[in-house]
Amino acid sequence: MLIGVQRARLDRPEIAMAAKAEFDELTAREIIQHMNTDHSDAVVLYAEAFGSTDQQNIQTAVMTKIDSRGIELVCIDLEASFDLRIDFKDTTVGSESIEPSQARAVLIRMAKIARARTERARTKDQK
Repeated sequence: MLIGVQRARLDRPEIAMAAKAEFDELTAREIIQHMNTDHSDAVVLYAEAFGSTDQQNIQTAVMTKIDSRGIELVCIDLEASFDLRIDFKDTTVGSESIEPSQARAVLIRMAKIARARTERARTKDQK
């Protein structure tokens, strides 16, 4: 059976990429808990920087999912709560898909990018 799986992966590279980069439930849960507990400010920055342009007044954001292609957040702004999916490919971190071992570095890079974007937006608004 393994030979068939390997052949399918060679014939369909998107399957190979998804198969090698999936997060197991425990790893995902640990990352989510760590981000929500220790880096809640970064989670809000992700929502502000990588969400739509009208999402600049996020009061709270909670990471609810991480997988090989992105993160999912529940956000609360001044008017409502909403779900937000942020794909890694849309964050300029240079990857469409990541492996669990890359999560820490990618989330740190996303936070740096998000911080710079939100600071530029705030400076622009003050002018």
